[in-house]
Amino acid sequence: MSVLLLLVLFVCWFIISSDVPDQSGFSPYPGNTNALVFRAEPYAATLESTGGLMPEFVNPKFKDDTKTAFKKPTRLECMMQDYPRLLSRDSRVGFTQLERWCCFAACKNNAADAASQFEKTGFAESASTAEAATYKMFADKLRQIGAHIAPSELKEFGGVPTQVGPKIVLSPSFAMTMEELKRKFLSPGKVTMSAKSTLHLDGRDIEVKSLDLDGTLIVKAAPGAHVVIDDLKVENEGWVLDPISGENGDSISEALR
Repeated sequence: MSVLLLLVLFVCWFIISSDVPDQSGFSPYPGNTNALVFRAEPYAATLESTGGLMPEFVNPKFKDDTKTAFKKPTRLECMMQDYPRLLSRDSRVGFTQLERWCCFAACKNNAADAASQFEKTGFAESASTAEAATYKMFADKLRQIGAHIAPSELKEFGGVPTQVGPKIVLSPSFAMTMEELKRKFLSPGKVTMSAKSTLHLDGRDIEVKSLDLDGTLIVKAAPGAHVVIDDLKVENEGWVLDPISGENGDSISEALR
């Protein structure tokens, strides 16, 4: 049995036996997922020929630009996306590249590291920026089909510059593709959202014909229910993002902090 296969089996065992919800109802091990698609037959042949051994490298994380001290102990690493390097020269390997706004928003840095990362790369990759990127993705999709969505502006949360604008969440049950989105927003030119607005649509049979939103609107349609939003104007205080500071930080749960 290959080393790689043993590692996969161990990870599966660990997830099944350890990753169970705590009192909050959520996993105590939050994280992001990476996805690769392998064809089983060549994958099995590659495991057989290589013994599951991947090319390794060292990727040290330094405390500062002097590179004289490690932020954490360095180690040997291997990347799953290096798998094609193990294939034969006549193997067919392809990839699909998408713009960052529609496919990637990492959440891996604390506030201090995120602010420093933003200065270096323009991407903080923090909790606030990952959440904001999700809202922006849906806003950009609605703009592409013709809806009038207010732009976002840069604000700081815990020292981390974050794009803040309309907070939009379109559940998978509502629409997963641009074609579905076009079918659900029948007249996108008649849809307007202000910068302070929050919109959450959850349900398969929701149609939006005309909407003027300046506040918060949550629509959840039960299976079998058909909801049509037509000539609707919503104006309320909306949901406000409340920064966590030293004054109120201790009273907020660690998961939110």
